[in-house]
Amino acid sequence: MEHMEQAAPMEAQTKTLELIDRHLGALINENSLLFQQFLEQHEGTARNKLFDAVDRLLIDGALKINKGHQTDTAEKLGMNRGTLRKRITDLDLTGWRWTRV
Repeated sequence: MEHMEQAAPMEAQTKTLELIDRHLGALINENSLLFQQFLEQHEGTARNKLFDAVDRLLIDGALKINKGHQTDTAEKLGMNRGTLRKRITDLDLTGWRWTRV
């Protein structure tokens, strides 16, 4: 029974990663002209821009799931809470900024 409980999350994780891979691949392949233009417009910074876009989606989504709780979000994303706070600021995720009172 315990093995089955562990298999379900692993299967969901695999399916999620497959979906992400398929959709990113389709975005690049089916819109190759758009992707080519993006690469040309952001020459030398394209990789960072794409990583920032992915980070923005991941962090914002994880914060929503964790109701803004940054410690839980950082833990689930596999990052330090301080790093999460820095990324929130760097990516201008204004609704989630940590402020001192």
